[in-house]
Order: sequence, then C-alpha cells, then structure tokens
Amino acid sequence: PGDYTGDGVVNGDDFLAWQRGESPYPWSSSDLEDWQVNFGNVASSVGVASTMVPEPSTGITLMLGMVALRFRRNGVMS
Repeated sequence: PGDYTGDGVVNGDDFLAWQRGESPYPWSSSDLEDWQVNFGNVASSVGVASTMVPEPSTGITLMLGMVALRFRRNGVMS
C-alpha cells in the first residue's frame, strides 16, 4: 500500500503520483494515509540478495589456513 508508481519503494515519487490522481482512489484521504504509514518501506523482493557472500578477508583467511595445513601435512612446518 502506498506504492503508486509500482517501483517497490514507498517514497516521494508516490506522493507526487497521489497528487496527480494516480492512486487507486484519486485524491482520497485513505490513499494518502496508506502512503504516510508506509513511507520508506521497500518491498521484500526489491534489492535483497538471495545468497550471502563472505567478505574478502574471510576468503583470504580461509586460503591461508588451507595453505598452512598443506605445508604441515607435507612436513615442511614440523
């Protein structure tokens, strides 16, 4: 509710759409209230990553650990 532009975000553009009469019930107080209550909300499918990606430092630490284990198994670090 309140997203009159259909972009998944309730923001100032939606207020301008309401002012232009582009809401479900043009210039109604109920549409204005929907916009006010939901201002700043973002649809859950917009801008949300579906998978988590580790930080680069985590990957580097993991690689260094694997290299250290490899050397230890080969007897280099005894």
